[in-house]
Amino acid sequence: MRFVTLEPVGIRTTALGLGCASILGSVGAAQAHRALEMTFDAGIRHFDLARSYGFGEAEVFFGRFARGKREQLTIATKFGILPSEAASRLALIKPAARAAFSLFPRLRTAMRSRLEELAESGKFEPKTARQSVEASLKALGTDYIDLLLMHDCRQGGFEPAAMQELAEDLKRAGKIRAFGLATSRDQTVAVLSERQLPVEVVQFGDNFLSWRNRPPLLHRVAVIRHSPFRFRLEDTDPATVATVRRLLNEAGRDPTDPVVWRELSLAMAMHAQPRGPVVCSMFSPKHIARNAQIADGGAFSEALLSAVTEAAA
Repeated sequence: MRFVTLEPVGIRTTALGLGCASILGSVGAAQAHRALEMTFDAGIRHFDLARSYGFGEAEVFFGRFARGKREQLTIATKFGILPSEAASRLALIKPAARAAFSLFPRLRTAMRSRLEELAESGKFEPKTARQSVEASLKALGTDYIDLLLMHDCRQGGFEPAAMQELAEDLKRAGKIRAFGLATSRDQTVAVLSERQLPVEVVQFGDNFLSWRNRPPLLHRVAVIRHSPFRFRLEDTDPATVATVRRLLNEAGRDPTDPVVWRELSLAMAMHAQPRGPVVCSMFSPKHIARNAQIADGGAFSEALLSAVTEAAA
């Protein structure tokens, strides 16, 4: 697996990372454990977690996996969204709920708003934030976090001076290596524009079909992209789609195959930021193996990726 160095923080990690949001949520323990083992065997060393994932249980689950491997891993986790008290009562019914969602996929969509009630967002008060970080350290079974990110933060939704003090205290104590944001790209731009936080790294969802007319970051920070597969061609500029279809066809790739588009999106994310990881949710052996191949390069020619970049800009 290809390694990258997050600049300017100097943290070395793999070009591909595993997004762990589904662990002990939509993905059960057995499948999650297999996926963690397979990603590690594939050379992936970057793992993205949060205090709220798995209704508050994912960090503990990952911590057990990480025993004896900690120095080989880059662990990113987040604070600001906490599992509610109701979430702690779900342990006994989660397997049944996963089975129901598998049989009736529309049920998950119908229940989405109720599931969101199981987490409390915007929890950036200094005392709560410190307690969340300490809980993550304990759950993960580690004395330091590589990347600590503010989860789904919004401009005006926190006190900058308090967050700066938190980041400085945690770094001074050796409990975190870098501090940053994990929110939408628009909110990332808005928060960075205020220049009030010691932001070293940002993480946001991104795919090449959303690049047109977006504002630049304008700040030298390390960038992590996630969810490159989250797009719909029907919601994309028709001219861009038509141009990319033509380029794929000329390269001998089937422009009508959805898999080709998803693989192209991952390759484009890698192409756009050779010095930062791309985080994907991947829990099937087939997807893990193929995504690892794409991360190592060669799935698409540099000429094609450059042409698609020009078309998407």
